[in-house]
Amino acid sequence: MRPKHEWEVQLAGGDAMLLHDIASHNENTGHFWIWGGVDHHLDCQNDHFSFSSAYFHDIDGDDDLAWQVAHELLSLFNGAVSMIVPHKHRFRLLAVLKNGYNTSHVEKRHASAVLGYLPPSATRGKDYGDSSIIFSIQALACEHQDAYHLVKLFEQDGGWVSYYKILETIESYITKYGLTVPVDEKIKKRLELTANNFSLSGFDSRHGFKQLVKEIKTPPLTISEAYHFISRYAQQYLLRRYGKSLKEKPAIP
Repeated sequence: MRPKHEWEVQLAGGDAMLLHDIASHNENTGHFWIWGGVDHHLDCQNDHFSFSSAYFHDIDGDDDLAWQVAHELLSLFNGAVSMIVPHKHRFRLLAVLKNGYNTSHVEKRHASAVLGYLPPSATRGKDYGDSSIIFSIQALACEHQDAYHLVKLFEQDGGWVSYYKILETIESYITKYGLTVPVDEKIKKRLELTANNFSLSGFDSRHGFKQLVKEIKTPPLTISEAYHFISRYAQQYLLRRYGKSLKEKPAIP
């Protein structure tokens, strides 16, 4: 049966097959849980999915605040998914329901920030299966600025500019926290070279056209190779910072 929650956020768009794979892989508590994909009356699958969160627990009659929390949670979910798999089609908010009734649509405000630790009334959820890394990364982004910055950057459209921003962000936090994160330096150099050269990445380059003084002999990276490199580098950073479970408290907050 469909679970009952005071606040329910209905989803639209995106890759429904992904949601079929991960729905019900976490408990109905904690930062974010998702359900749906089944029509219990017709006993068949459908593509209707919803989510809720403990961040709604302390919202009492403030529909505007509920919409802002929903926007931010979905943004972090889209970003966490994009860090793990190529994710061109983002999920969207269809509706925010309170006790089963629609609330009036509220646009997302541009100001956004870390949601913070769960309210005292909440308990952390448990995640299951291969999808648990998505929920774990999203949970980190709810509470920790470094994970938040990375996930928000992954939510942006993939390209040389955004991948270079992610690279700079990872390395800035590595320096800040004194971490050692494994990275293929040769591929990193190729990413930097490709992202910064109009002659290699065209109008997607971080810089405009410049006349080449000498021939570039280093082979450029493809955008697909760049994604796989930066995705792995970001995950390696989070594993070093928050442990293999992605739930350890970092030594330096």
